[in-house]
Amino acid sequence: MPCLIHSLAVFSAMADHFYQFTYHSPITKPTTTSQSSLLRKFQAHVITSPKLFGLYALLITGAISLFLSGLTFVLVGTVLGLIILMPLIILSSPIWFPAFTVLFIVIVGFFSLCVFGIIVVLAVFSLMYRYFRGPSYSDQTVWTTHNTARRDMLKYGREYVWY
Repeated sequence: MPCLIHSLAVFSAMADHFYQFTYHSPITKPTTTSQSSLLRKFQAHVITSPKLFGLYALLITGAISLFLSGLTFVLVGTVLGLIILMPLIILSSPIWFPAFTVLFIVIVGFFSLCVFGIIVVLAVFSLMYRYFRGPSYSDQTVWTTHNTARRDMLKYGREYVWY
C-alpha cells in the first residue's frame, strides 16, 4: 500500500511538472473589485488538470485495491468454511450422495420434458400452419411429379402387361 501511495504522488508530481509549462492563463479584461474578488474565489475552487489526473488515479487504484481485498476475503472465508465443515460433510455424505443423485435425475427429467413439450408444440403449430396455408409451390411440384410418375406406370402397365 505505501508503494501505491508513492506511485500516486509520483504521477501527481509528473502531471504538475507537465502542466506547469503548457498551461496558459486566459486573458481577461479588467474588472471591478467586486467582480475580481468573486472571480478569484471561483478560480480557487476550480479543479485543474493535475488535480483531476491525481483524483482519477486515486479512484482507479482504490477501486482495484478494494476489489482485490474483497476477493481475498471471500476466498479465505470459503477455505475456512470448508475446513471447519469438512468433518460434517464427510460424516453426512452417505445421505447427501443419494439425495443429490435423485435430485439430479428429477431435474434432468423435468428439463427434458420441458424440451420435448416445446418440440411437440412447435411441431403442432408447424402442421397447423402448413394445413391452413395450403400446399406451397414446391409441394404442388412434388405432388405433380409423383402423380405423373404414377400415371406413366399405369399407362405402361395397361399397354404392355394388361391387354
